[in-house]
Amino acid sequence: MDTSIETAWRQLTAAIAVVGAVAAVGAFAFAARPASAEIRFEGPIRWTQWDSGLKTAAARKKPVLLLLFTDSCPKCTLLGELFKTNKDVHKLASEMVMIHVNSGTAPMAVVNRFARFGNYVPRIVFLRPDGSTVDEITSSNAGFPYYYQPSRPEFLIAAMLKAKGFGGSANGGKRTGKVGASGKTATGTASKPAGPAARLDGGSG
Repeated sequence: MDTSIETAWRQLTAAIAVVGAVAAVGAFAFAARPASAEIRFEGPIRWTQWDSGLKTAAARKKPVLLLLFTDSCPKCTLLGELFKTNKDVHKLASEMVMIHVNSGTAPMAVVNRFARFGNYVPRIVFLRPDGSTVDEITSSNAGFPYYYQPSRPEFLIAAMLKAKGFGGSANGGKRTGKVGASGKTATGTASKPAGPAARLDGGSG
C-alpha cells in the first residue's frame, strides 16, 4: 500500500474510533442521568389529596392550605423540607387540612381551578372550609404573591395564622368566589386554563 494512502487510512481509523468512544460516553451519561425524584411529604404533617381533603375541611369546619408543586421544581423540594422540619408549621398544620396537588400529574380540571393565582410553582393558596379561596392571604412577594420562600418560614407561619381565622365558619372573613367543578367562580368568572407550570428557577415543571 502506498505510504501516503496507508497514513491517511490509519488517521481515518483513529478518528472513527474517537468518535465512537465519545458517542458511547455521551449515551452512558444520558442513560445514567437520574429522573426527577418524587417529592415525599414525610414528617408529622398529615397531607391529603384534593377530593378527600375538601370533604374533610367541610365536615370539620377547618381552613385549607393547598400546595401546588411539581417533582422537577427544586424550590418545591426545599419547601417540602420546611413542612417536614419546622415545628411551628407542624402546630399550625394540625389545625388545618393540608392538601398537596402535583401540577405535573394532577387532572387539568383541578390545576386549572387555580390558574388565576399564577402559573409558577410552588404556590400556596388558602381556602375556607367550604372550598372558597382566601385571595387576600399572600406572601407579600410582589412578583410571586403565592410563593413562600423556604428560607423565610416566618412569612408562611404568618399566613397560616391568618388562615386559622377562616375556620369554624364557611362565611368567615371577606368572601371571594368559590371555585366549582366547572372551573368558574360563584360570580360566573371563568378560571384561565393553565399551561405547563413554570418553576421559579426559570425552568418548567
